Amino acid sequence: MNMSLDQVVSSTKANAAEFFSLSSLAIESLDKYVQLNVAATRSSMRNAAKYFDETFGIKDLKKFSESQVSQLQPSMEKSAAYARLIYEINSDLNKAIKDFAEKKR
Repeated sequence: MNMSLDQVVSSTKANAAEFFSLSSLAIESLDKYVQLNVAATRSSMRNAAKYFDETFGIKDLKKFSESQVSQLQPSMEKSAAYARLIYEINSDLNKAIKDFAEKKR
């Protein structure tokens, strides 16, 4: 199979465009992951500081136990929300890659 120089150049340009398109998708997803993790870290640090301030002021064992239990529900909700956001990012990236692959067919 002999390809002319124009065909080689055209093919190379098309492949480069596809590469940069997929790279852009990957970088956009990475940016979303970073933003999510920075926000989650900030929130965790704020909550930890608040929790420690409240906890070290408790002198009663029963109130201490109640404080521990009261932290469970919000923590579980935040973990679930974080997991949903990760799932959304992964789903969006997967869909974009799938759409890209289908266009190649």
